[in-house]
Amino acid sequence: MVSQLDHEVGRVLGELKRQGRDDDTLVIFTSDHGEMGGSHGAMNKGRWEEESTRVPMIVRSPGSPRGVGIDTPVSAGVDILPTILDWVGAEPESSAAGSSLVAMVDAGADGEHHPIFSEMAGGNEWAMVRDGEWKYVEHRSTGEPLAIHDLATDPYELDNQLDRAPGDVASRLELLMHDWRQTVGLTPSQH
Repeated sequence: MVSQLDHEVGRVLGELKRQGRDDDTLVIFTSDHGEMGGSHGAMNKGRWEEESTRVPMIVRSPGSPRGVGIDTPVSAGVDILPTILDWVGAEPESSAAGSSLVAMVDAGADGEHHPIFSEMAGGNEWAMVRDGEWKYVEHRSTGEPLAIHDLATDPYELDNQLDRAPGDVASRLELLMHDWRQTVGLTPSQH
């Protein structure tokens, strides 16, 4: 599957080059989710751990440095539209959430940090906010807190600090989640 995907992406990039459009085309390569691959005893997707929610993205724009890694987490689901609109010089879409990544990509350097949100509906319901190195997770329908992780000291999310995270951190994360819920119209049955 990886070989086939690599081949097909190569065909697209080759055609851009053949048409002389490789130096004026924005290319964004990403996915909608990661794969647990046995981590935390889980397979497939649909979990809040980094293996499932942190998805690499490759962005190449004309003039951007090549081969540079940027560690700033972004929210592909909401940041891609503002990025494309900014890149083509169009007005921002007023109803679209998210931030343009153009300045960060063109500089080839980490950009301004902003909270990242993710959610899963269905049997395993959760909603998550990641703010810097902290991650807060709650039940998507009820709003019941499920986990708080400090990714700086616990990158594999093995130590749930729900009952002992610093109070200011827990409060900030809960407020971010509350505000996000209001923005997207997701109202928990308790809280």
